[in-house]
Amino acid sequence: MEGNDNMVPEINRILFPTDLSETSGFAFNYAAGLANRYDASIVIMHVLKDVTHGSDSLITSVISEERWQEILTRKRAEVIEKIQRRLENFCEETRSRLSG
Repeated sequence: MEGNDNMVPEINRILFPTDLSETSGFAFNYAAGLANRYDASIVIMHVLKDVTHGSDSLITSVISEERWQEILTRKRAEVIEKIQRRLENFCEETRSRLSG
């Protein structure tokens, strides 16, 4: 049928949400294949659950708000560093799989 090509939207970016697990590499291979097919870029998204307000209140009833904020700041930096390393490892492993 002519004209159906216009019904497929142009794909420029693919959002790849991931937990960075070993099995997520298979899903990434699929996303990479689609990106290659459509000459699109891939945006990798990793989300962490935040501390609930109730937990936050409970913690600050035991330690000071200032101390809690110091811990959060330090831990947040550590988590960001870990995620960056995991992303780098994930990308390297995926590159190896795609080239091999």
